[in-house]
Amino acid sequence: MATEQEGDTSGLTLDDCKAYLQSPSGLENGGTVFDHLAEILLKLCEERPANPVDVFEEVSSAVKQTHFNAREAPLRSAYIEHPSQEWARQITDQLKVRGPGEAGACVIENCCIQNIVRDAVLIEQAGIGIKPYEATRIAVGLQRLANDFPVSTVRFWGRINGTECDYIVAECQFKAGHSGSQPAVCEKKQLIQQAEGGPIERMVPPEKDSTGLNTFTYFVTGASTTVSCQTGGVELAKWVQLPATRPECIMSARQISKMVTGRLNAPVLAYPPFPGTEADYLRAIIARIAHGATMAVDGMFEIGEDEETGAQTIKLKDEANALKGGEPPYEIVPAGEEGLTPAEGWAEKWVHHPLYPPIFQEIGRTSWPKRWGDNSLTPAGADGDDVKEGEEVAEGEIMPEPIPVNTNLAEERKIGDAETGMASWTVRMMVPLLADRSPVVLRSLRWPGAFCLVAGAECVNVYCGNGLKYSEERLQPSMPPVLPSECSEILPSEEGSDEPGANRPGMVECADELLPNPFNEVDQTNENGEEEEEQ
Repeated sequence: MATEQEGDTSGLTLDDCKAYLQSPSGLENGGTVFDHLAEILLKLCEERPANPVDVFEEVSSAVKQTHFNAREAPLRSAYIEHPSQEWARQITDQLKVRGPGEAGACVIENCCIQNIVRDAVLIEQAGIGIKPYEATRIAVGLQRLANDFPVSTVRFWGRINGTECDYIVAECQFKAGHSGSQPAVCEKKQLIQQAEGGPIERMVPPEKDSTGLNTFTYFVTGASTTVSCQTGGVELAKWVQLPATRPECIMSARQISKMVTGRLNAPVLAYPPFPGTEADYLRAIIARIAHGATMAVDGMFEIGEDEETGAQTIKLKDEANALKGGEPPYEIVPAGEEGLTPAEGWAEKWVHHPLYPPIFQEIGRTSWPKRWGDNSLTPAGADGDDVKEGEEVAEGEIMPEPIPVNTNLAEERKIGDAETGMASWTVRMMVPLLADRSPVVLRSLRWPGAFCLVAGAECVNVYCGNGLKYSEERLQPSMPPVLPSECSEILPSEEGSDEPGANRPGMVECADELLPNPFNEVDQTNENGEEEEEQ
């Protein structure tokens, strides 16, 4: 009965129908049927087609298209934005050119920034995983870095892959009067193996800012791996400065093999325990790779001494240095059999970069400290690195000779056995058809992902890998220390007795013993099922 009353339309008036047609829809635009019909009729009257009845549906669809919104579509109640759209907005904002006085405008003065867009051509020819479109975003990020921090040089160091997020690494030097991260005070003693006199236990002080392993300051930014490969998801506007490296971090990183996660504050879960977070571990990885796999062509740098201070000076042989009284400019070495890629003797053409001296295996530094530190050292380590006037090195401590810089690859040890092992580097021409004019790529096998690219007078070092060192042998984690013997205990004496109590020895670890086969004890049979003869 109620259904019949609801379906009865005989009592409807014109006002009721008009009110129904003017009721707004549930979408945000609030359109009504009355307004839609009014727009259709207006459009028909304006255009006056010859067959208005036949084109009525087309006009209705065209009117709807003018008010269409993808977010308010009836078939899509919840609009989900693709991650690439957010990435596109970020990249558009980064690539926007801002004039002087505008918010976010880059004002860079007295800063040398690597032209990564030009070097990306060499990097792509070498087969390294950095594309030109990604190099453009990295170039914008390097400019932002130079604008936000008082740095004098900015260089793209490389990319380290992580399990959750990758790291884009930039290498910088601060301007005069500004300093980077000060190394922390050493808090743990290290057992140092000397060439003579046996091991000694010392607190190794870190190297001062702008010296040794802390010559350069490194910044990182995240490259998300959750977005598709076409978008990349690189946020190059947020650079984070890594802490200065410490000797204990270098020594501990050599004993573990672990990929980074992409979170700087994440703990490093490994054995032996690492003294720091992933930021310290990442900085130790960068220091090991930079000081072990950064190369140059022999004769490209001039190494001398400062006349006033006596300190070592390293200068690039270019026209500017020659005008100041230095050596003549570097003569370009061609590729091919008579240049950088001969069949034999090519290792003598390549040298380790003099700005990245090798690291001592015993202490995790590039120089042997003249005076050992203690817990009272200042963060800068000024009182623990230099020997003051009238002081001498402690007796019994043998100071090894410093490792020479600018050594060629012919003197580098092989991977594995010294005689039959594998060479640690390989060299090839990128475009053999160009012969002597071809760019050359030098690839490290000890640190997979480290490359040195040479084209004429240009030399580009870049790393793109997992941050793990290659070894012929599988990594064997170090065993935990041996448990010390328990102290003995004197038992209390008996009541009323003046004699001391008995001495109970401490617990001692038992030797391994071969236990009898329990199977024989159950049914008195051996493995073949035969009964054993009774003796």
